[in-house]
Amino acid sequence: MKEFRALIPRSVQEALELLSKKKGAMLLAGGSDLVVKLKERKVTPRYIIDITHLKELKFIREDGECLLIGPLVTHSELSMSDLIDKYAPVLKEAVRCLGSPQIRNIGTIGGNIVTASPVADTVPPLFVLDATLTLRKKDGERRVHIRDFGVGPQKSIIEPTEMLTEIRVKKMGENEVGFYRKLGQRKALAISKVSVAFWAKMSDRVFEDVKIALGAVAPRVVYAQKAMEFLRGKPASVDVIKMASEVIKSDCTPITDIRSTEEYRREMTGALLIEGCERIFGMTIE
Repeated sequence: MKEFRALIPRSVQEALELLSKKKGAMLLAGGSDLVVKLKERKVTPRYIIDITHLKELKFIREDGECLLIGPLVTHSELSMSDLIDKYAPVLKEAVRCLGSPQIRNIGTIGGNIVTASPVADTVPPLFVLDATLTLRKKDGERRVHIRDFGVGPQKSIIEPTEMLTEIRVKKMGENEVGFYRKLGQRKALAISKVSVAFWAKMSDRVFEDVKIALGAVAPRVVYAQKAMEFLRGKPASVDVIKMASEVIKSDCTPITDIRSTEEYRREMTGALLIEGCERIFGMTIE
Protein backbone atom coordinates (compact mmCIF):
# COMPACT_ATOMS: atom_id res chain seq x y z
CA MET A 1 0.00 0.00 0.00
CA LYS A 2 1.46 3.36 -1.02
CA GLU A 3 1.85 5.95 1.72
CA PHE A 4 -0.70 8.74 1.96
CA ARG A 5 -1.55 11.51 4.38
CA ALA A 6 -4.77 11.22 6.40
CA LEU A 7 -6.83 14.36 6.96
CA ILE A 8 -9.73 14.57 9.42
CA PRO A 9 -12.05 17.55 8.81
CA ARG A 10 -14.38 18.80 11.55
CA SER A 11 -17.27 19.67 9.22
CA VAL A 12 -18.60 19.09 5.72
CA GLN A 13 -17.49 22.57 4.71
CA GLU A 14 -13.95 21.88 5.93
CA ALA A 15 -13.94 18.60 3.99
CA LEU A 16 -14.99 20.48 0.85
CA GLU A 17 -12.23 23.04 1.41
CA LEU A 18 -9.71 20.21 1.63
CA LEU A 19 -11.06 18.60 -1.55
CA SER A 20 -10.64 21.88 -3.40
CA LYS A 21 -7.05 22.40 -2.18
CA LYS A 22 -5.54 18.92 -2.02
CA LYS A 23 -5.05 17.45 -5.46
CA GLY A 24 -5.12 13.67 -5.52
CA ALA A 25 -7.36 13.44 -2.44
CA MET A 26 -10.00 10.75 -1.90
CA LEU A 27 -12.83 10.55 0.63
CA LEU A 28 -13.07 7.75 3.19
CA ALA A 29 -16.62 6.96 4.33
CA GLY A 30 -17.28 3.34 5.34
CA GLY A 31 -14.12 2.16 3.62
CA SER A 32 -15.43 -1.28 2.60
CA ASP A 33 -14.49 -0.57 -1.03
CA LEU A 34 -11.68 1.97 -0.72
CA VAL A 35 -9.56 -0.01 1.75
CA VAL A 36 -9.52 -3.01 -0.62
CA LYS A 37 -8.50 -0.80 -3.54
CA LEU A 38 -5.73 0.77 -1.46
CA LYS A 39 -4.34 -2.63 -0.49
CA GLU A 40 -4.41 -3.81 -4.09
CA ARG A 41 -2.90 -0.51 -5.28
CA LYS A 42 -5.82 0.08 -7.62
CA VAL A 43 -5.89 3.65 -6.29
CA THR A 44 -2.91 5.64 -5.00
CA PRO A 45 -4.21 8.89 -3.47
CA ARG A 46 -1.86 11.46 -1.96
CA TYR A 47 -4.43 12.31 0.70
CA ILE A 48 -7.29 10.46 2.38
CA ILE A 49 -9.99 12.73 3.80
CA ASP A 50 -11.74 10.80 6.57
CA ILE A 51 -15.41 11.85 6.82
CA THR A 52 -16.69 8.81 8.73
CA HIS A 53 -17.38 10.88 11.88
CA LEU A 54 -19.34 13.73 10.26
CA LYS A 55 -22.84 13.57 11.75
CA GLU A 56 -24.04 16.14 9.21
CA LEU A 57 -23.98 13.33 6.64
CA LYS A 58 -25.80 10.68 8.69
CA PHE A 59 -29.59 11.15 8.68
CA ILE A 60 -32.89 9.70 7.48
CA ARG A 61 -35.78 12.14 7.61
CA GLU A 62 -39.02 13.11 5.89
CA ASP A 63 -39.43 16.14 3.66
CA GLY A 64 -42.98 16.26 2.34
CA GLU A 65 -43.42 13.58 -0.32
CA CYS A 66 -39.77 12.58 -0.12
CA LEU A 67 -37.27 10.90 2.18
CA LEU A 68 -33.86 12.46 2.64
CA ILE A 69 -30.96 10.09 3.31
CA GLY A 70 -27.44 11.06 4.31
CA PRO A 71 -24.59 9.39 2.42
CA LEU A 72 -22.98 8.09 5.64
CA VAL A 73 -26.03 6.03 6.64
CA THR A 74 -24.89 2.40 6.74
CA HIS A 75 -26.71 -0.45 5.08
CA SER A 76 -27.58 -1.87 8.52
CA GLU A 77 -29.08 1.46 9.58
CA LEU A 78 -31.16 1.57 6.40
CA SER A 79 -32.45 -1.97 7.00
CA MET A 80 -33.53 -1.08 10.56
CA SER A 81 -35.13 2.28 9.75
CA ASP A 82 -38.90 2.54 10.25
CA LEU A 83 -39.06 5.31 7.63
CA ILE A 84 -37.31 3.15 5.02
CA ASP A 85 -39.57 0.22 5.91
CA LYS A 86 -42.70 2.35 5.49
CA TYR A 87 -41.82 4.51 2.50
CA ALA A 88 -39.00 2.74 0.62
CA PRO A 89 -39.40 -1.02 1.17
CA VAL A 90 -37.74 -1.72 -2.20
CA LEU A 91 -34.54 -0.18 -0.86
CA LYS A 92 -34.86 -2.12 2.39
CA GLU A 93 -35.05 -5.41 0.47
CA ALA A 94 -31.85 -4.50 -1.38
CA VAL A 95 -29.73 -3.59 1.64
CA ARG A 96 -30.80 -6.72 3.51
CA CYS A 97 -29.25 -8.95 0.86
CA LEU A 98 -26.12 -6.85 0.49
CA GLY A 99 -22.85 -8.51 1.53
CA SER A 100 -22.05 -9.89 4.97
CA PRO A 101 -23.26 -8.44 8.31
CA GLN A 102 -19.82 -6.88 8.74
CA ILE A 103 -20.02 -5.12 5.38
CA ARG A 104 -23.58 -3.95 6.08
CA ASN A 105 -22.38 -2.48 9.38
CA ILE A 106 -19.61 -0.38 7.82
CA GLY A 107 -20.63 0.09 4.18
CA THR A 108 -22.61 3.24 3.42
CA ILE A 109 -25.28 4.06 0.87
CA GLY A 110 -23.16 6.96 -0.36
CA GLY A 111 -20.20 4.71 -0.98
CA ASN A 112 -22.36 2.19 -2.82
CA ILE A 113 -23.57 4.96 -5.14
CA VAL A 114 -20.27 6.77 -5.71
CA THR A 115 -18.38 3.62 -6.74
CA ALA A 116 -20.64 3.65 -9.84
CA SER A 117 -20.60 -0.13 -10.09
CA PRO A 118 -23.17 -1.80 -12.37
CA VAL A 119 -23.62 -4.47 -9.65
CA ALA A 120 -24.26 -2.01 -6.76
CA ASP A 121 -27.30 -3.27 -4.86
CA THR A 122 -28.76 0.06 -3.73
CA VAL A 123 -28.72 1.74 -7.14
CA PRO A 124 -31.55 -0.14 -8.96
CA PRO A 125 -34.00 0.59 -6.09
CA LEU A 126 -32.93 4.24 -6.14
CA PHE A 127 -33.66 4.32 -9.89
CA VAL A 128 -37.25 3.16 -9.39
CA LEU A 129 -37.72 5.54 -6.43
CA ASP A 130 -36.71 8.48 -8.68
CA ALA A 131 -33.74 9.41 -6.50
CA THR A 132 -31.89 12.67 -6.93
CA LEU A 133 -28.39 13.23 -5.61
CA THR A 134 -27.02 16.46 -4.17
CA LEU A 135 -23.39 16.96 -5.22
CA ARG A 136 -21.75 19.74 -3.27
CA LYS A 137 -18.44 21.56 -3.68
CA LYS A 138 -16.82 24.41 -1.77
CA ASP A 139 -18.72 27.17 -3.56
CA GLY A 140 -21.98 25.56 -4.65
CA GLU A 141 -24.04 22.45 -5.28
CA ARG A 142 -26.06 20.73 -7.98
CA ARG A 143 -28.76 18.06 -8.07
CA VAL A 144 -28.71 15.21 -10.55
CA HIS A 145 -31.06 12.29 -11.12
CA ILE A 146 -29.38 9.03 -10.25
CA ARG A 147 -29.87 7.75 -13.82
CA ASP A 148 -27.44 10.47 -14.98
CA PHE A 149 -24.79 9.83 -12.32
CA GLY A 150 -23.06 6.68 -13.56
CA VAL A 151 -21.65 6.70 -17.08
CA GLY A 152 -19.85 3.34 -17.09
CA PRO A 153 -18.21 0.77 -14.81
CA GLN A 154 -16.57 2.69 -11.93
CA LYS A 155 -17.16 5.97 -13.80
CA SER A 156 -19.50 8.82 -12.87
CA ILE A 157 -20.07 12.53 -13.42
CA ILE A 158 -18.89 13.50 -9.92
CA GLU A 159 -15.98 15.93 -10.01
CA PRO A 160 -12.82 15.52 -7.88
CA THR A 161 -13.82 18.52 -5.74
CA GLU A 162 -17.43 17.36 -5.21
CA MET A 163 -18.99 15.32 -2.42
CA LEU A 164 -22.33 13.50 -2.32
CA THR A 165 -24.19 15.11 0.59
CA GLU A 166 -27.82 13.96 0.22
CA ILE A 167 -29.99 11.34 -1.47
CA ARG A 168 -33.63 12.32 -2.02
CA VAL A 169 -36.15 9.57 -2.85
CA LYS A 170 -39.89 9.69 -3.46
CA LYS A 171 -42.03 8.02 -0.83
CA MET A 172 -44.04 4.99 -1.91
CA GLY A 173 -47.79 5.44 -1.40
CA GLU A 174 -50.77 3.21 -0.60
CA ASN A 175 -51.44 2.13 -4.20
CA GLU A 176 -47.78 1.50 -4.97
CA VAL A 177 -45.97 -1.83 -4.86
CA GLY A 178 -42.43 -2.92 -5.46
CA PHE A 179 -39.70 -5.48 -4.98
CA TYR A 180 -35.98 -6.09 -5.35
CA ARG A 181 -34.58 -9.41 -6.48
CA LYS A 182 -31.02 -10.43 -7.24
CA LEU A 183 -29.21 -13.54 -8.34
CA GLY A 184 -25.69 -14.24 -7.07
CA GLN A 185 -23.40 -17.21 -6.83
CA ARG A 186 -23.90 -17.61 -3.09
CA LYS A 187 -26.69 -16.67 -0.71
CA ALA A 188 -24.22 -14.80 1.49
CA LEU A 189 -21.63 -12.32 0.26
CA ALA A 190 -23.12 -12.55 -3.24
CA ILE A 191 -22.12 -10.09 -5.93
CA SER A 192 -25.05 -9.76 -8.28
CA LYS A 193 -25.07 -11.67 -11.54
CA VAL A 194 -28.41 -9.99 -12.24
CA SER A 195 -30.65 -7.70 -10.18
CA VAL A 196 -34.13 -6.31 -10.78
CA ALA A 197 -35.83 -3.46 -8.92
CA PHE A 198 -39.53 -2.92 -9.61
CA TRP A 199 -42.02 -0.20 -8.68
CA ALA A 200 -45.61 0.19 -9.87
CA LYS A 201 -48.54 2.46 -9.19
CA MET A 202 -51.72 0.41 -9.40
CA SER A 203 -55.35 1.25 -10.12
CA ASP A 204 -57.76 -1.71 -9.74
CA ARG A 205 -54.91 -4.16 -10.48
CA VAL A 206 -53.97 -2.23 -13.62
CA PHE A 207 -50.46 -0.84 -14.04
CA GLU A 208 -50.99 2.92 -14.03
CA ASP A 209 -47.24 3.53 -14.03
CA VAL A 210 -44.20 1.23 -13.84
CA LYS A 211 -40.48 1.64 -13.28
CA ILE A 212 -38.03 -1.26 -13.58
CA ALA A 213 -34.26 -0.98 -13.15
CA LEU A 214 -31.70 -3.64 -13.98
CA GLY A 215 -28.28 -4.20 -12.44
CA ALA A 216 -25.33 -6.24 -13.73
CA VAL A 217 -26.74 -6.54 -17.27
CA ALA A 218 -25.12 -3.46 -18.82
CA PRO A 219 -22.07 -1.22 -18.22
CA ARG A 220 -24.23 0.68 -15.72
CA VAL A 221 -27.62 0.29 -14.07
CA VAL A 222 -30.37 0.93 -16.64
CA TYR A 223 -34.13 1.27 -16.88
CA ALA A 224 -35.95 -1.60 -18.60
CA GLN A 225 -37.68 0.84 -20.95
CA LYS A 226 -39.38 -1.69 -23.23
CA ALA A 227 -40.81 -3.71 -20.36
CA MET A 228 -41.97 -0.54 -18.60
CA GLU A 229 -43.80 0.68 -21.70
CA PHE A 230 -45.29 -2.77 -22.28
CA LEU A 231 -46.80 -3.00 -18.78
CA ARG A 232 -48.28 0.50 -18.51
CA GLY A 233 -52.05 0.42 -18.84
CA LYS A 234 -52.26 -3.38 -18.72
CA PRO A 235 -53.74 -5.59 -15.97
CA ALA A 236 -51.50 -7.44 -13.52
CA SER A 237 -52.43 -10.84 -14.95
CA VAL A 238 -50.43 -14.02 -15.35
CA ASP A 239 -50.37 -13.70 -19.15
CA VAL A 240 -49.28 -10.05 -19.11
CA ILE A 241 -46.44 -10.67 -16.66
CA LYS A 242 -45.27 -13.72 -18.64
CA MET A 243 -45.13 -11.58 -21.77
CA ALA A 244 -43.30 -8.82 -19.87
CA SER A 245 -40.72 -11.38 -18.73
CA GLU A 246 -39.90 -11.99 -22.40
CA VAL A 247 -39.91 -8.30 -23.34
CA ILE A 248 -37.49 -7.41 -20.53
CA LYS A 249 -34.80 -9.65 -22.04
CA SER A 250 -34.42 -7.16 -24.89
CA ASP A 251 -33.70 -4.39 -22.35
CA CYS A 252 -30.42 -6.12 -21.42
CA THR A 253 -26.96 -5.82 -22.92
CA PRO A 254 -25.17 -8.33 -20.66
CA ILE A 255 -21.70 -9.77 -21.09
CA THR A 256 -20.13 -13.13 -20.38
CA ASP A 257 -17.58 -12.97 -17.53
CA ILE A 258 -16.28 -15.13 -14.67
CA ARG A 259 -19.58 -14.80 -12.80
CA SER A 260 -22.04 -15.73 -15.54
CA THR A 261 -22.83 -15.91 -19.26
CA GLU A 262 -24.69 -13.41 -21.41
CA GLU A 263 -27.47 -15.90 -22.18
CA TYR A 264 -27.97 -16.90 -18.54
CA ARG A 265 -28.14 -13.28 -17.36
CA ARG A 266 -30.75 -12.46 -19.99
CA GLU A 267 -32.91 -15.46 -19.03
CA MET A 268 -32.63 -14.73 -15.32
CA THR A 269 -33.74 -11.13 -15.78
CA GLY A 270 -37.13 -12.43 -16.93
CA ALA A 271 -37.19 -15.07 -14.19
CA LEU A 272 -36.54 -12.50 -11.45
CA LEU A 273 -39.35 -10.29 -12.79
CA ILE A 274 -41.74 -13.25 -12.57
CA GLU A 275 -40.53 -14.21 -9.09
CA GLY A 276 -41.05 -10.70 -7.72
CA CYS A 277 -44.47 -10.27 -9.33
CA GLU A 278 -45.62 -13.63 -7.97
CA ARG A 279 -44.93 -12.37 -4.46
CA ILE A 280 -46.43 -8.89 -4.63
CA PHE A 281 -49.52 -9.92 -6.60
CA GLY A 282 -50.10 -13.28 -4.88
CA MET A 283 -50.06 -15.38 -8.04
CA THR A 284 -48.32 -18.43 -9.45
CA ILE A 285 -46.81 -18.12 -12.92
CA GLU A 286 -45.75 -21.33 -14.66
